[in-house]
Amino acid sequence: MKLFKCSLLLIVGFALFTPKVFADNLDNVPLATLKQRMNHGDTDAETKYYTITGKKYKNKSLTQLEEMANQGDGGAAAQLASKYEFGIDGASKDPEKALEWYKKSVNLGFEESLMNVASFYLDGKVVSQDVNKAIKLYEQAANKGSLRAYNNLGVLYMQNKYGNQDYFKSKEWFEKAADQSPNVPTASLENNNCLEGQSL
Repeated sequence: MKLFKCSLLLIVGFALFTPKVFADNLDNVPLATLKQRMNHGDTDAETKYYTITGKKYKNKSLTQLEEMANQGDGGAAAQLASKYEFGIDGASKDPEKALEWYKKSVNLGFEESLMNVASFYLDGKVVSQDVNKAIKLYEQAANKGSLRAYNNLGVLYMQNKYGNQDYFKSKEWFEKAADQSPNVPTASLENNNCLEGQSL
C-alpha cells in the first residue's frame, strides 16, 4: 500500500512539474511578462514568446540580421549566432562566428544566449573546455531567473560526465528549480523518503 501511495505521489508530482501557470489567453500579454513566465516554467508562454520574437526575424537575410544586431538588437544577434552554429538559412556552419554572435547577444541584453555560451565552454566547442566557466555562466543565467539554468546545473552535478558529480549540489539546484516553479506539489518533494528501499 505504501508503494502504491508513493507511486501515486510521484506520478502526480511529475505530471504537475511541467506547469501551465495561467490558463488565460496570451495574445495580449507583454513580451517582458511572457519572458518572466517562460523562465518560471510556463511552456505556453515560452511558445508564445518565441513565436512573437521569431516573426520579427522571419525571412531576414544574414545581412539584415547583422544590421539589426549592430543597431543593438540582441535577439537578432542570437538569431545570427544560431544560423552560424547550425549552418542554416544561407549561413555556412561556423562555430567560431556563432560563439562571437552569442556573446554579442548577451552583451546586448539578450540573456537567453548565456545558456548557449555556457554550452560552448561545457563541451569545448571552439574554445578550450572550461566546466567551471560554464557553471558560472549557468549560475549567472539562474540569477536572472532562468529555470532551465537551475535544471542544467542540477543535471550537471547529478552526472559524472565532467568529473564534478556532487549529489548535494544537484539536489540544491533541483530544489531551487522547484522553488522557482509555482505548480510543483510540495507533498511529492517532501515525501521523497518513500523511495528509500522501494523499487517501482
